[in-house]
Amino acid sequence: MLASLALAACGEEAAQTAQSDAQAQDAGGAEMLASDGGPAVGTFEAIAPDGTVVIQDVRADGTLVNRFGDESAQGTWTYDPASRHFCSQLEEADAPSCYEQGMSGEDGSWTVINIEDPEDSWTIRRMAG
Repeated sequence: MLASLALAACGEEAAQTAQSDAQAQDAGGAEMLASDGGPAVGTFEAIAPDGTVVIQDVRADGTLVNRFGDESAQGTWTYDPASRHFCSQLEEADAPSCYEQGMSGEDGSWTVINIEDPEDSWTIRRMAG
C-alpha cells in the first residue's frame, strides 16, 4: 500500500512538473529565460545597494513569495521577454513594480532596475535548488 501511494505521488508530481513547465513558456511556445540563461522561474536572492536581502520564489503558476528575515509577502508576476521587463505585484501593493533586467555578469548575477524609479535597483543571483 505504501509503495502504491509513493508511485501515485510520483506520478502526480511528474504531472504537476509538466504543467509547471508548460506554464513557464510564453504564448509563442519559447521558455521564458532570466538574464542568466536559466528559466524565469526558480528561487532568487535579490540584494539592494544598502545590503537588504530578499529571497524570491518565482513560481510557474504566476505567483511569487518574497521572504525577508522572518517575514514574507505573496504576489503575482509577469515577464515580457521582448522588453526584458519582470513585473511583480505584491498583495498589499496598489500597483505592480516593473524592472528591466540587465545582462548577466561573470559570476552569473545580473542587475534589475525599476523602470519608474532608477534608484530602485537590485543584484539578482539564482539560488541552487
